[in-house]
Amino acid sequence: MEKKRCDWCLGNDLYIEYHDNEWVVPVHDDREHFEFLGTTIMYAHLQSIGVINDHLADCFRYKELK
Repeated sequence: MEKKRCDWCLGNDLYIEYHDNEWVVPVHDDREHFEFLGTTIMYAHLQSIGVINDHLADCFRYKELK
């Protein structure tokens, strides 16, 4: 029987592996929850820094802000 998968992982072997081994596996350990939460927060922070840097570089006042 074929596994049912979310659309976001189809077409990429790495995403499929993550989906099947991490995404759909229930977690009951507080330590694993904390690890996931911590890495998710750090990833979101890094993305926000990139967005801000991109905005500043495209800003018409970038030279004034430097």
